[in-house]
Amino acid sequence: MTLRLWPRRNGLILCILILAAVFVFCVWDLDVIRQGTAVTDGREAVAEYTVAAAGGNAGGFFTASRDHLDRINLYTGSVKDTDRLRLHLYHIENGSRPIQIAYEAAFLDAPDYDGTAVFRVDADTVPGDSYLCILKTPSGTVEIGLSDPLLEGPAFDNALVNDEGLAGKRLAGSLYYKTALPAGIKILITAASVLAAAAVSILIFRKSRAVSPVTVRQSIRPVLTPVIILSSAVFLTEVWAFKRFDMRLPDLLIYTAGILLFVLLSGFVLYAYPSLDKEAGQSNIRITIPADLPGKLKGILICVCIAVILYYCCNYQNGLVDLDHDIAERAMLIWFSVMLAVMALPAAGCGDAPDRSRIRNKAYAAAAWIIVSGIVCFVLYRRGKVTPDISEEFEKINRSSRLLYGAVVCTGAVIAATVAELADRFMHRDTMQKGPGRRFCLWFAVPAAAFFILSLVFRNTRGWTVLLVLSSVLFGIRYFLWPERGEFYRYLARGIVLHFMLCVVYCLCHRYFLSYLYTRYSMHFHTVTVTAVYLSVVICAAISLAIDRFCRIAGSKESFPGYGKMIVLMWKELFAVGLSCTYLLFTMSRTGIIAVLFMLFMVFVLVSASRRMAGRMLLLYIIMAAAAVLVFPQAFTAQRVIPAIVGEPDLFKMENYPEEVMRGRHVGSVYYISIERFATIFSNKLFNTEEAKFAFSMDPDRHIWWETEYDITPEQHEEVAAMVAETGIGTYAASLGDKDPAENMAADQAAQEEGTSLPAEEDTIEEYANGRLDYYRAYLSNMNLTGHDVMGCELPDGEISVHAHNTYLQVSYDHGIIAGALFVLMLLAGAIRAGMYYNRAGRTDHGCACLPFAAIMLL
Repeated sequence: MTLRLWPRRNGLILCILILAAVFVFCVWDLDVIRQGTAVTDGREAVAEYTVAAAGGNAGGFFTASRDHLDRINLYTGSVKDTDRLRLHLYHIENGSRPIQIAYEAAFLDAPDYDGTAVFRVDADTVPGDSYLCILKTPSGTVEIGLSDPLLEGPAFDNALVNDEGLAGKRLAGSLYYKTALPAGIKILITAASVLAAAAVSILIFRKSRAVSPVTVRQSIRPVLTPVIILSSAVFLTEVWAFKRFDMRLPDLLIYTAGILLFVLLSGFVLYAYPSLDKEAGQSNIRITIPADLPGKLKGILICVCIAVILYYCCNYQNGLVDLDHDIAERAMLIWFSVMLAVMALPAAGCGDAPDRSRIRNKAYAAAAWIIVSGIVCFVLYRRGKVTPDISEEFEKINRSSRLLYGAVVCTGAVIAATVAELADRFMHRDTMQKGPGRRFCLWFAVPAAAFFILSLVFRNTRGWTVLLVLSSVLFGIRYFLWPERGEFYRYLARGIVLHFMLCVVYCLCHRYFLSYLYTRYSMHFHTVTVTAVYLSVVICAAISLAIDRFCRIAGSKESFPGYGKMIVLMWKELFAVGLSCTYLLFTMSRTGIIAVLFMLFMVFVLVSASRRMAGRMLLLYIIMAAAAVLVFPQAFTAQRVIPAIVGEPDLFKMENYPEEVMRGRHVGSVYYISIERFATIFSNKLFNTEEAKFAFSMDPDRHIWWETEYDITPEQHEEVAAMVAETGIGTYAASLGDKDPAENMAADQAAQEEGTSLPAEEDTIEEYANGRLDYYRAYLSNMNLTGHDVMGCELPDGEISVHAHNTYLQVSYDHGIIAGALFVLMLLAGAIRAGMYYNRAGRTDHGCACLPFAAIMLL
């Protein structure tokens, strides 16, 4: 085992630079620092009171002066027979239909209530536009303060009661705005942060010259330890003292468990087994430029290319129109060509004369194609460029054209270089270097080639089949010629996990985990089905990396370092396994979980039989299961809390989030997932148990949900419109606002989640199959020999399905029965071939050799 050392100052400087970068990111991207301004009448401006009673309303108009309204304070008098006052805020756009942008309540019996009703609006506003506040109370009466119109600097323009204007009267209150810092101030903060980080780093560098080298863990402890403890203490205070995120005990406990486990696991990684640091300190290993640096850089570039390719694969799945699919396909082909070009580079040096000649020939062929095709493609693009007067989507069309010509140039260069290399090898009669996996398998290649040919012949309007075949052929040739092919699966697994980790960061910033809408978490996709497939692939890669790392650390009795030490050495792989499994549980996909369990069982059999280490594999599986259990509370807490704090959701066009969570950092909203809600839906989806009925207002003292009328009526609107016309603000053409979303919430949930159409009490196999048997029957009954132009198939109820929810049926339906049979035969041959490959290559420390076998088992 190799533990490299570096000076302690390096770790401290690295941590400081990372913290500074995170702070700058928060200032610029998340706008965590905002400046506040107030437009107010002041309490002393209250001249008289009007009454807001049950069944009636009071209100007023105002003109926004900033771009984000943080809260509205209204001054009230006596309160009778009610404990709350609610506010509806409407945006009025120059005579168009008014849109309700906020719906809040103020508690009038709170301990800190002093006659000021505080409404936490937290809504974006348009400076110069007009807004209307409507105040209601579910019962009793509340006196609402009115201000003297002669005072300067009023917050409101005109007041009304029961939809009738009060001449010369305004609501007495304050408007508090919070806006992002100006760019100049952000630049100053950034410069100050950079200078401070640089100054501290220079100081550490000068004061630590004589310090002996230490391990990376030792160097980062002084910085990370206080950061972890302080941040955890702040979150625990928010959870228990302020109950910022929820008031229910199960949720408080899961948040606490997540925070404490994060602290414990971080401490374990940073401080457990100091003997590791001692062993490293006694060695002579130091941070130096490794001799195999070119090979390491190649590996990093390949991993990055794989992550980018997977990114565009996700974009393809999320695309709603053909143009989005074209853009994703062409970008994938470009990055795939880049990956093949990196693979073709020499790892270190140019070798002997034949090797140098081969490299020159490849470079000349690729350069010639790039120059010629680049000129031609540039001319064609300029001639075919779309302008705004031709199409509204001219930017997307032009981007698609650029990517098409870029794919032609890049892919053609790879083809030219490959042809030049093959010709050179044929002319010199070079024999292929033998090694693990370097044998041409005819009984696998024949069905694969036949399937590719039929998928092209019967591609039925599908362009991606051409991309698939072209990419497979080019990769097969490059893989066959590549002298480092034993490392490719390790690069592939790392690239997949890298993409997953970046997606988790994105989801923690921009994707909410809701409770009543989209309860089954879809991550960065718009459907749970695609998410489950993606996560199954990620788990496959993470498991392969964990097995590879485990076999290198503890593959034999002689090399077993002990349980704790082993966990410290492979904590990154265990964390990736636990995190990916946790997000799969968030999807509540029964099919995905069953597929992963089957894959795990088959991989266990393969590795145990090949290495004769069933006992140690069982130990590894137990450790990975424990990692998933420990990561779950942390991931659940983070995915529930962090996106709500950030308050910057990124939605797909088809998603319709509640307006409350869309307009600010409402971290305590009832819409967010709770552990009780998750448990009951998970049990229902996976084990077909009866789903518990939850009221939307589970905590009336914390979460606001009104079952009474949500808006003023269309009849009242006519009087309000007249009032608006009198004030010169404009006129309307429709009633104010929308209906209560509670009326349609259950229907929305059923439409957005995959569910069963059968009654819950019918415990049948069709119900447990989640309605999939109807899909299977429909696709089987429409099979033919040539395939179909569209993926969808008409179901018994007359609807058109999106896909078959089964890979084998979908392939057979798309390309014909014969192509489907060849696809099955190719997978069977591939599984046997992959098992043979691991039996041979897995024993010689070729990383992640079980990955091909595991991936096929998922199908």
